[in-house]
Amino acid sequence: MNRTSARSQRGASLFVALVMMIAITLIGIAGATISTSEERMARNARDTNIALQAADAALRDAEADIVTARAISGATLFSTSCDYTGGKGLCIPPSTGTAQAWESHLTDPARSLAYGEMTGVPSFIAGTSSGGVSSPPRYLVEAIPDTSGTSLKAGGSVRYVYRITSVGYGALAGTEVLLQEFFRP
Repeated sequence: MNRTSARSQRGASLFVALVMMIAITLIGIAGATISTSEERMARNARDTNIALQAADAALRDAEADIVTARAISGATLFSTSCDYTGGKGLCIPPSTGTAQAWESHLTDPARSLAYGEMTGVPSFIAGTSSGGVSSPPRYLVEAIPDTSGTSLKAGGSVRYVYRITSVGYGALAGTEVLLQEFFRP
């Protein structure tokens, strides 16, 4: 009886060893896949953060443009096409039912402003090898009549609040972050 039992178990250790090798291989492949996926997520998060910082810098540059560079007051240089002489990047929001100016003109270099274009601030470093951005951030400024509180300044002129929209790009060309803020100088 012992002999029959020993014969039936021949090769069982080989089978068990093969099953263990397959299990260990699958665990190794799963670990490598998870590691690669986590590295990709970290790289995308970093790229999105670069784009966010670039878009935020463009908002601050637009504020400096409004207050200092062009010292904007009112809506004199603003137009619906955002390209009035001396008023590049300055828009009047279109009537209701049409696309907003920032939706159609924000990425157009003839109608929006690149970071530092009006303020003279040195531009961003472009190129992925330096950890910079793929393109300089851009912005538009829209003049909107201020309906909060008193809508008139002393002297009867209309007060405006400015909606600034900026887009920042990451090191990879496909990464974009869009920010908006309302600014009262």
